[in-house]
Amino acid sequence: MSIIHSSNSKHQIYYENLSSSYNEALINSILKLLPNCGATIIKTSTGSYIDFFANSVTRLFELSRGHKLKYNEVIDMMHGLNKQQTFLVKNYNCGFFYFDLKDVIVVDSTLFICINPNLIRNINSSQEFVFLSPFSRSSNSAFFSPEVILTDKIPTTITYNCFYFSLGSLAIYCLFDKNINGNSEREIIQILAPIYQTKLYWTLLKSAEIDYEKRSLLFI
Repeated sequence: MSIIHSSNSKHQIYYENLSSSYNEALINSILKLLPNCGATIIKTSTGSYIDFFANSVTRLFELSRGHKLKYNEVIDMMHGLNKQQTFLVKNYNCGFFYFDLKDVIVVDSTLFICINPNLIRNINSSQEFVFLSPFSRSSNSAFFSPEVILTDKIPTTITYNCFYFSLGSLAIYCLFDKNINGNSEREIIQILAPIYQTKLYWTLLKSAEIDYEKRSLLFI
């Protein structure tokens, strides 16, 4: 998986063949988010390209270094990634169980898209992610829910609500430059204090709930 800038306005996302069983689902979810960018799929003997036009394409990891996202930018990010997740769930019975700064791109400063199929797992009829093989938790730019971090056996299932926590903790990091991994509920409330009583405050507070049974995504 790589991003290729072939001209000032033409960009490509490249996926090697058989790199993931979720490639098709992910590629179609990306096309869903790029309706006005002339996005097309180009298939070759070695892989597939998503070809599209945009003024700018930046990895969130690069954008967030030394730069906190603004309130409305965080809202755009949460809406975009949740829309992509909804497409995957409805059409392919799978979805993202965590996010990583290195795997999210920002198109024209407003479209936030996850491009890594390795962050996807199947979802069963009980709305749980299904894990049949080990996965890495070594990235220092990833946002895992507490129950994903504590997973110590395979095969296993994990609540779908781990997606909410990952999205919420990613948003909090982009807004405040604070990683809430290991923080208590009181500490999370203190981090969110600058936006207290706003709609985004309540969204983040509910999505970052440590108890997954109380966790939700109340959208603004």
